[in-house]
Amino acid sequence: MIKTATAIILSLVCAVSYQALGDEIEVKSLNRSCAGFFVFSPDFVRIKPGDAINFVATLKGHEVHSVSA
Repeated sequence: MIKTATAIILSLVCAVSYQALGDEIEVKSLNRSCAGFFVFSPDFVRIKPGDAINFVATLKGHEVHSVSA
């Protein structure tokens, strides 16, 4: 029982630490920019495992979907 609890706690600590090592990237959805209408800024990001992306809607009516590359 103690070994199981210790393993769970260590797993959680590792998961939290791994997330903390990543970068945090903010992507804004814009109605318009010099690149056109309904765009993201920045329009391209390169991420690594552990990075976090925060999508920020600048105005209502925007949606965000994930796709695998």
